[in-house]
Amino acid sequence: MRLISANDELQKLSRYVEVNQAFKFSMTPDDVLCLIVDAAMNDLVRPSLYDAWHEIEHVGSTDGDEVSYDIVGPVCESADTFARARGLPRCNAGDLLMIRNTGAYGTSMASTFNSRPLIAEVLLDDGRYAVVRRRQTIDELVAGERVADTWCKA
Repeated sequence: MRLISANDELQKLSRYVEVNQAFKFSMTPDDVLCLIVDAAMNDLVRPSLYDAWHEIEHVGSTDGDEVSYDIVGPVCESADTFARARGLPRCNAGDLLMIRNTGAYGTSMASTFNSRPLIAEVLLDDGRYAVVRRRQTIDELVAGERVADTWCKA
């Protein structure tokens, strides 16, 4: 879900924290864990394209030690990265993260790459909210596709 507010913030739920050494990126230092979230480069492509910096916050309790994370999406093992070695309170599956200041790029550059539906957008205003674009369904995603039953010569 993308939240549109004064800062146009993209908000996502973390899927899980992967602490298995086998899933560490080869360029990641040993003291950095991978935090895999359900946002992906198709939702916010700026960090993947040109290493854009976005403030990322843990929403909720911030008690406990700070941990250094590579914050990555589930789509691409080499490019689907939102941040490297970013300090956050320890995160657990289901925790909520906020990626700040995504701007118009979050909406205008979003895609359905890897068959991922477009995310919902929610408008925030002084403690109120309204869904201004609902999440795309899988049926809507594939509605324009068809089986190639008629072939033409090139």
